Amino acid sequence: IWAVPFIYFLILSSSALLSVVVFHFTNHFLDFSSREEHKVTVTGSYCRTIGKGRNATKHFEISFRPSIYKVNKIEVSRLNQGLINSGNTIKLYVYQGLYGVRYISNSIDLK
Repeated sequence: IWAVPFIYFLILSSSALLSVVVFHFTNHFLDFSSREEHKVTVTGSYCRTIGKGRNATKHFEISFRPSIYKVNKIEVSRLNQGLINSGNTIKLYVYQGLYGVRYISNSIDLK
């Protein structure tokens, strides 16, 4: 009899998680809005390692100024981090999103 509340909790939490995932992907992939171009100056480049041993993953980030809608750090690919140095001016693109939730695109143009 204790399993019934657990099953209800499992169904509700999995449906909430699925809803968030669907919202995120449709906001990005079904967005056909025009992009806003922002020129920013790179202030730093970072590599974070999450986990230990064989399960460790590396995340590459750059920080920039001026901030774009209160965001001043984004995750980039390893290749982009190798090409971008502190003091470089880059172009970042902001899209409106299908549901009006703005996001910064992964495409970066070096100036």
